[in-house]
Amino acid sequence: MSIVSEVGQNNYYISRPGVFLTLPIVEDEFLPAVEITAITDVIWWRIDTEFLKKILLLEDPKNYIIVNFLLDNRETLNRLTYRYSLSSRDSVYYSLLRSAEAGIQIGPNQTELPLFITYETLAKFSNTSKGYTVRILTELRQQGVLQSSKKPWVITDLALLKTMFHTPDDRHNL
Repeated sequence: MSIVSEVGQNNYYISRPGVFLTLPIVEDEFLPAVEITAITDVIWWRIDTEFLKKILLLEDPKNYIIVNFLLDNRETLNRLTYRYSLSSRDSVYYSLLRSAEAGIQIGPNQTELPLFITYETLAKFSNTSKGYTVRILTELRQQGVLQSSKKPWVITDLALLKTMFHTPDDRHNL
């Protein structure tokens, strides 16, 4: 999913089913202009704010849903901030590793990436050009890290990809 604000900032998320994209914590807490593009089929529910407040007060008096939403948002913001500190190469690696989290583990060191992962989507996730992304993925194929000749793409050596990824402080925290 891509979220573009009125200032043109692109933020890309891979969300799991049942996640609130926005959940107003205080009254009128909505971005003035947001464009959301789903990469796969989704069911979009627009919930009346007043109705949601009444239900949350009734069914969730200890605010577990709001606290969980805030913790998820904090993690998302931390990941976005972190991604912007990476080099272009590491940004592609990071996007592959994040995509692997949404994929299916098919072996102890292998992950099948989601079907929507393409050169274009990976370039957008990485904030790099398609040509640059293709070059990095070609290198990964030649090194035996990635199999992308047919769908679904497979990271064939997840451990090696993680060692190739250099974080700013040289820790591998995703």
